[in-house]
Amino acid sequence: ATALAVQELDAQTEAARAAVLRGEFSPLYYQMYRARHDAASLAAAAGLWAWQTRRHLRPDVFAKLPARALQQYADALNLSVEQLKQTD
Repeated sequence: ATALAVQELDAQTEAARAAVLRGEFSPLYYQMYRARHDAASLAAAAGLWAWQTRRHLRPDVFAKLPARALQQYADALNLSVEQLKQTD
């Protein structure tokens, strides 16, 4: 049962990566799934509101985020800001 759940999570992560590469979502979307978060849990970990995190999943909004917000997400995901902006 655990192996099946892990396979499902891995499939969701790959689907998120593909959506980011198609330009449908920001790299934050992929990193969120890679770290096994949803928008609400990532927002809580980063100290932001869930509606803000959902908005930051849009590529155009993510591209304009201030350094402080990027650092909050990077800290919550245990990544550097540069890693946060990547999908690989």
